[in-house]
Amino acid sequence: MLEKLKSKLSRHSKNKGKHFYVKATYPLTGFLFLLLSQVTNATTQSLASITLSDVLDATLSTQKSKNINRTPFTKNNQTITWLASSPKLGVNYFKSDQDQGTDELEVSLSLPFKSTLQTQVDDDLIRSNKTLQSLFSLNKKLYFSGLIRTQLWDIKIATTQASNIDRKLSFLARLEKQYQQLVKSSEVTKYPLLLIQQEVLDAQIARLSHNENLNGLMLQYQSLTGLNYLPLYIFEEEFITDKLLMTAHPQIQKLDQEWFEFERNLQLSTNKSEPWSLSFSAKRLDNNTLNETQVGVAIEVPLTFFAIEKQSLSNKWQQEKNNYDLARSAQLIALQQRFQGLLSQQDSLTQKQTLLEQSKNLSKAIIRETQLLLDAHQIEQGQALRRMLNAFNTKSQLNLNQLFLLKNIAMLRQSAGISL
Repeated sequence: MLEKLKSKLSRHSKNKGKHFYVKATYPLTGFLFLLLSQVTNATTQSLASITLSDVLDATLSTQKSKNINRTPFTKNNQTITWLASSPKLGVNYFKSDQDQGTDELEVSLSLPFKSTLQTQVDDDLIRSNKTLQSLFSLNKKLYFSGLIRTQLWDIKIATTQASNIDRKLSFLARLEKQYQQLVKSSEVTKYPLLLIQQEVLDAQIARLSHNENLNGLMLQYQSLTGLNYLPLYIFEEEFITDKLLMTAHPQIQKLDQEWFEFERNLQLSTNKSEPWSLSFSAKRLDNNTLNETQVGVAIEVPLTFFAIEKQSLSNKWQQEKNNYDLARSAQLIALQQRFQGLLSQQDSLTQKQTLLEQSKNLSKAIIRETQLLLDAHQIEQGQALRRMLNAFNTKSQLNLNQLFLLKNIAMLRQSAGISL
């Protein structure tokens, strides 16, 4: 049914040039003709041939330009990856206080090498950083996709509501003109004319409210995307909900990757990650009888097969693990509840669509019966007018519910973590 709705809504522009003319003895007969004729879905925006992906790209570019003054962190690519820390240069000089004593000068260079574990952790962190950057980009696109979807559909719905009011005002203007002539010729009382004029005022007030809302929505859209035009096609394809796995949602993946990185970083604080040390030294011995130079090398290898427990690390791991489990569970529950709520909304809107279709068909039957009663002078003009306006409102509600169903698809995709 949703594909049928998309097809109907995409053909709205083909019918924008059609006009209806009232010609009947009673003005309500013309109104009946209007209601029984094809009612088109209109739009008041000038649309451009851009896609939803184009809007997302423009939004990302616009938001990036707003943060252009921030100085990014620049990584020095000329780094030594096998050192655990900076080399240490040591110089020791000993001056003897004896005439026959020996003076000593010692120079040493110590190189701390990364342990096997630290090398593995560094490699894991490099890959993890790339993964986190990718997930950050996905979440950023998903976030702005949500804003774009919401604003575009709010604009679409507000535009349709305004268009419905415009059509209603057009109908009422023609009815008012005809009833003014009938009242002037004393063929009907002034009561139906007053009802029409009241409906006109109510519609004009509603139109002002919708104009204000639509202007506000367009300003928000322009501020977000930097664009002054809307995409031509905003409908999105359905997806199979049975295969949806919320643990694959970008927000959950980001939490999992951050926890993985925390654990790997924490391993660098254990004794198994202590660096190896390689030292080179040279010593000069100098006295009245001896001038000697000694060179040497020393290696320090930590015995990491002894497991040394640090309670502070254990406490920190447990605290962060509790925070991670709680945040992950809360995020999963929120995503699942949001998605299930949208599925429930879809079922409700689908049922409402069926009822509105039945109501539309019933309205057509009521219109025909009302026409017969009018011809037989068995119903008052005011009562018949109310029935006609109710039928018109039913058609408007049907059009809006179609849009709500299509918007629901977009929101389901958003909740499932699918960006534009």
